[in-house]
Amino acid sequence: EITGLGIHPSKGLRNGVVVDIDSTTSAIKKSISEAESMAGCHISSCYVGISGSHSQLARKCPSLKSPIS
Repeated sequence: EITGLGIHPSKGLRNGVVVDIDSTTSAIKKSISEAESMAGCHISSCYVGISGSHSQLARKCPSLKSPIS
């Protein structure tokens, strides 16, 4: 059951490729905040889908591994 959804534009992606990790991370955090507001609860973890041949970047980027606060 989906109880909340967050969508926030990011200037950190170009043609599906991360070009600015800080902007991308900020957009993800804002999307989570929107989803929390809609659902009326705290989100402690989530799955984020970013497609493309660069997807290994997410596994190597400490800013995406850290808990969202």
